[in-house]
Amino acid sequence: MPLAAITALVGIVVARSWLCDDAYITLRTVDNLVNGFGARWNVLDRVQTFTHPLWMILLAIPYGVTREPYFTTVVLGWILTAAACAVLALRVAAGPTTGTLAVAILALSAAFTDYSTGGLENPLTHAMLAVFLVAAFAPELRGGSVLPATIAASLVALSRPDAVLLVAPALAVIVYRARSVRPSVRLVLGALPLVAWGAFSVVYYGFPWPNTAYAKLGTGIPAGELALQGTRYLLESLRNDPLTLGATTVSVVLAARRGDAIERAVAAGAQAYWVCPLVAAGIALYLVWVVKIGGDFMSGRFLTAPLFVAVALLARRRLGSRRAVTTMLAGVIAIGVVAPRATWRVGSRTAAGRPLAVDVHGIADERTVYLNST
Repeated sequence: MPLAAITALVGIVVARSWLCDDAYITLRTVDNLVNGFGARWNVLDRVQTFTHPLWMILLAIPYGVTREPYFTTVVLGWILTAAACAVLALRVAAGPTTGTLAVAILALSAAFTDYSTGGLENPLTHAMLAVFLVAAFAPELRGGSVLPATIAASLVALSRPDAVLLVAPALAVIVYRARSVRPSVRLVLGALPLVAWGAFSVVYYGFPWPNTAYAKLGTGIPAGELALQGTRYLLESLRNDPLTLGATTVSVVLAARRGDAIERAVAAGAQAYWVCPLVAAGIALYLVWVVKIGGDFMSGRFLTAPLFVAVALLARRRLGSRRAVTTMLAGVIAIGVVAPRATWRVGSRTAAGRPLAVDVHGIADERTVYLNST
């Protein structure tokens, strides 16, 4: 069942493939890097215009061989999405039925399937989150858990810096609980990728963060207005792609009930018992951050990572009998099929010949904007 669900998800992702204009900011940097001009947008200016250094580096490897931007980027998204979902269903999930349910939610989420391609860092972030979850849900907590969890967290941060909020609470407690085995060396080693990039960025670019961070976080817009726009961002997703935020919310609520019989039954060792609420806390922390910064103009882009972690939490639970899970799966499919941005609608939605792409608050269905040309 999980393999069939993963195959269906990848099929949907392939059918809905596209590339957004922001992807070419990174692709131009990749092209300059591969051609010997350095990791920069303009040849004469050492400026970091991308927010995802690990994605940029990873893209440069196949691009150095193919020298072709569109299909190289899209296929890399396919591969990473398949890998992330395979790890979720086969390594993180408590069983095949819950694994199938988790993958089905992802397959019916417009945000997740859209940004599994699109050219941005989302598929890499999902894959790194999957690796972290495998380490976090290890049956027994040992000092050895600290190194893989810290490396994975570092790679999550290098994929998208603010995505580290999703794993920070769980990582902090993993390190704390392993203190009796002196995890400090492992912690330092695990953080090396992040530290190395930070040092390189300061030396090469002159700043620890990309220029987009300074521009977007220093707008001077009042905090209340940003929070209002961030709330609109969540509500827009809930209206048009209800499974994404709906499943995320349900998962957080269920994970907070760590003392109930279901949670006790799922715990494959003491670690799983407390990791679930901490991962849920990371999801809540991340969503608060999204609201605080005003969301984004790309509908759903910032919601795929918390969704991936949320369905992983659902997959960890004993959700009742196989019939009960099948009923849940049927409900998920029904919601996904009738959603305004249902993933079975491979083409763009139009009215009177015009794409219904941008709402009154400037939140855009970016795939519809660019679908006809990409």
